[in-house]
Formats: sequence, C-alpha cells, structure tokens
Amino acid sequence: MAHPFARNVLGDLMSRHFVDAIIKEKINPAGAPNYVPGEYKLGEDFTYAVEFEVYPEVALQGLETIEVEKPVLK
Repeated sequence: MAHPFARNVLGDLMSRHFVDAIIKEKINPAGAPNYVPGEYKLGEDFTYAVEFEVYPEVALQGLETIEVEKPVLK
C-alpha cells in the first residue's frame, strides 16, 4: 500500500459501504462479515468482496389452526 494509513481508511470504507448495502437491501446478517480486499493501487478503483451469513427467511404457516393452552397460576 502506498500510504501507512491506507489500510485503515480502506477498512473503514469497506465497513461503511457494507452497512449501507445491507440497510438498503434489507439484509439481516447472522454474524460479522469477512472482508476480502482486492489489490489497492493509488489512483485506481478499489474492489473487494464481503463474505457473510444471513438468517434464513422463515414463513410460518397454519398458525391459526394451532391451539395453545395458557396456564393459570393460583
């Protein structure tokens, strides 16, 4: 990297863009992301990948037919 602060700046940018993207796309990550930075060259576009897991979408069906008994304390 060309500058000693470049790693910190790029890390901050990756983190901010990731947060912006998951908010925009309404994604619910299940854990911390793993950033995979590409090669950084001064004056050129910087690319990176992010690996993360998401919670599955679960559609509950038939809840109206389930009977639940609420216990009463005396």
